[in-house]
Amino acid sequence: MDEIVIKIDWTQINRPKIYRQLTKRYYGTAPRLIIIAAAMALLILSFIVMRATFGPSFFPQNGANYIFPLMCAGIGMRVLNNHWRKKLLHELDSAPVRQGIRSVILTPDGVTSPSSLILGSINWPEITEVVELPDTTLILFSPLEYIPLPDNGLPSGLTRAALLDQIAEWRKASA
Repeated sequence: MDEIVIKIDWTQINRPKIYRQLTKRYYGTAPRLIIIAAAMALLILSFIVMRATFGPSFFPQNGANYIFPLMCAGIGMRVLNNHWRKKLLHELDSAPVRQGIRSVILTPDGVTSPSSLILGSINWPEITEVVELPDTTLILFSPLEYIPLPDNGLPSGLTRAALLDQIAEWRKASA
């Protein structure tokens, strides 16, 4: 095979889901556990500081007064984080390059796009990984940067397995 032309309809790409999956793959579960441990340590430290500041008699009667502000701060951080993340994803999704249907061409040399999806081309040695998702194959050129190859954009007669085999062959030949 000399080249494979794949159509990408960006309106059909579930970018938030892909970013969540790639982020989880990249970071794993350790950051989540670290965040929980840090929150617990902060909570315990705040109790120690309150007890040292206001004395042992103040703490038992009014401890709930200090839990509430900490909970509000945590919820506020979460809400702001979600808001900013959604705003960023909206800006990424509304970029002109992600509007409508684009094409990407896979060749023995790498990946190119005649429709300004990527500027120039990306050679196979620059591709870090090929990731299979339920309805899309991702060509990664960094842990979070990718070119989606949706199953519904494959040329007729080309299966995902055949696509993956061809990509593996081209990557191996270029190594």
